[in-house]
Amino acid sequence: MNLYVPHEDPGLLHLVELEEWERLLLACQPRREKATGADQAAARNQSVLWILAETGMRTAEVCGLCLSDVDREQGRLRVRGKGSTRRWIPLGHEGLHYLYLYLDHHRLKAGQDVKRRRVGEEPLFLSEAGHPLTSNSIALLFGRLRKRAAITRKEVGPVLLRDTFAVRYLQEGGDLLTLRQQLGQEESAAVKRHLGMNHGQRAHEVEEA
Repeated sequence: MNLYVPHEDPGLLHLVELEEWERLLLACQPRREKATGADQAAARNQSVLWILAETGMRTAEVCGLCLSDVDREQGRLRVRGKGSTRRWIPLGHEGLHYLYLYLDHHRLKAGQDVKRRRVGEEPLFLSEAGHPLTSNSIALLFGRLRKRAAITRKEVGPVLLRDTFAVRYLQEGGDLLTLRQQLGQEESAAVKRHLGMNHGQRAHEVEEA
């Protein structure tokens, strides 16, 4: 998956750059002196990163994923949005690869609260201690990854990945209605800026013609 988004105006759209993305992925790799559970954490973190990048999901939605939300036949995820809304989102090749790698080889067999869950309703992503991931734990994860990757921009995180996905989707010819359905909301501020910039560019071209 190519995350590169051409900067139409660096002052308005400073999204996740390809170099930053590659450094985040490398930062997931275990250190030379691996601690217990390091491989499991690395596989989980890479899966989380790719899901955020390839779907534009909210952090809370990623944390709310259950084992039964993974549709292997269709290569998609069932997302539990705000309220009682549900939607299906397809994953790309890389996202599926890292998700299945985590599920099939590294996910803990049982979480701390597994006895209180129905079969299939167990959390998809677990901490090293077996607890469900939370939005706060993902925020802390990005803080650690940015530090290890020497990324100084604090805004590089789930929200910026969501914006990057949305703008990239439109730049590749995707329509706004489908994007709204994918994101489960109206367009984000970054999408509005992108649309406004495109509208201004088109108006300028018409004037010149």
